[in-house]
Amino acid sequence: FYYAGAFEVTLRVTDTNLDPADITVKDNDAPAANLTWTQDANDASVWTAVCTVSGEGTHILTMNAHDRSNNEMDTFTSRTLVIDQTRPAAEVKYADPMGSTDDTLYYAGSFTATLKVTDTNLDPADITVMDNGTEITGLVWTQDEADPTVWTASCTVSGEGEHTLTMTAHDRAKNEMTPYTSPKILVIDQTAPVINIVYGNTDVKNTVDGISYFDREQTATIEITETNFSAENVTLTVTAKDVTGKDIATEDFLAALHDAQKWSHENGKHTITVSFPVEANYTLSVACTDLADRKAEDYGPDAFTVDATAPSNL
Repeated sequence: FYYAGAFEVTLRVTDTNLDPADITVKDNDAPAANLTWTQDANDASVWTAVCTVSGEGTHILTMNAHDRSNNEMDTFTSRTLVIDQTRPAAEVKYADPMGSTDDTLYYAGSFTATLKVTDTNLDPADITVMDNGTEITGLVWTQDEADPTVWTASCTVSGEGEHTLTMTAHDRAKNEMTPYTSPKILVIDQTAPVINIVYGNTDVKNTVDGISYFDREQTATIEITETNFSAENVTLTVTAKDVTGKDIATEDFLAALHDAQKWSHENGKHTITVSFPVEANYTLSVACTDLADRKAEDYGPDAFTVDATAPSNL
């Protein structure tokens, strides 16, 4: 029997010639205190007393007695009585994520969570684990050989999107565990980002060997389609050279891209526009990974020239 706190046991001894002083009651070999034996008003051979059992742990009551003729009673031994005032405690260890933020762990596919519940008097059948409110069935709970209060199970989490694991349990004394909820959102992202570039200046003046020539400033709007996006994971590679092949100084495009405030976001599409006002021969390439470390197909390189200066002294 399991109890969540102190409980009372009614003791009863029947004998025609009994002195209750000759009854010995013990709790785990320690004399039971403060017993008051009462003779039944309707049957003088019946004596009863109420024994309060308290204290965390296992208790076994024993009772001996003899009557005035020294007839010894067969020793009474109770079944095991357990007082358990301690709630089960839960702990979960998650597989290493591919990426993380303050409130989210990101995975590129299914991952494993190791569940652990600690309690002295636990039946693992009384543990309920849910993923997004749906019970996870078929978990195999294993009792630790070195510490039998510890039960563990391995849970596979799968399926694109956000997951929240919850766990509830009670022990045999009906002590309810403080409900467990995964402290971070768990995201499975199996979809790679998609990169697209939209050029603002479409007035191509000439095309030579695949290179487009423009007579005024060019702009490029970078579009990244991705649910789990971080501006820091976008790489823009730009080269700018003059007609002799010498590098031309440009703005720090990468710093601009990594500034999250410069991006616009709508329905999973993330955009930023960069400008190329300086006359130069440009190449442009874009790479991106999402927060689950899935890599987009690289974009580029595109090649174009901005030349706003008319020839002179020909």
